Parts: sequence; structure tokens; C-alpha cells
Amino acid sequence: MGEGNSITNHISEFNTIIAQLTSVQIKFDDEVKALILLSSLPESWSATVTAVSNSASNSKLKLDNIRYLIFEDVRRKSLRESSSSSSGSTLSTETKVRSG
Repeated sequence: MGEGNSITNHISEFNTIIAQLTSVQIKFDDEVKALILLSSLPESWSATVTAVSNSASNSKLKLDNIRYLIFEDVRRKSLRESSSSSSGSTLSTETKVRSG
């Protein structure tokens, strides 16, 4: 996956590839699929990959858990972006009112 591409599209493509491999009797352990997904993420996701890897040091990774953590990270980033853009527009409005 390249930087700037949609993580949702990336996971969808990943799921499609896994399904295609399964259809021709190539199967991977759930932990291997989770590791492949983590390793396919771009450099900008390195903090998430490190956090997930460190938290699962004594247990097996599960693909569903990795997907959930990725989508949670996307949701948090989205909330931060919408929060900062709305506070920016509020500041802009306040400036206009005060200077008008």
C-alpha cells in the first residue's frame, strides 16, 4: 500500500486476495494473515504496527483484532481532523465578528 491511499480500500483488497488464495486451497493461519496485513501498511502506520506488535508479544495476533485496531485508528484520526478543522473555522468566525 502506498502512502495516501485509503486504508479501507487497502483492507478490502487484502481481503479479496486472501479469498482468492483460499479458493485455490492456499490457506494461511490467522496469525500469518494478521502479520501480512500489518507488514503491508505504509511507513506512516509504523506507530500503530509497533504498538500492536508490542501489545501482542505473549499472545497470537488475530486478523479481526488487527482490522478493528486499524479502523479505530482511522476513526481517531478522522475525529482529530474534523475537530481541528471545526475549531479553525470557529476561530475564523470569531475573528471576523471581533474585527467587524
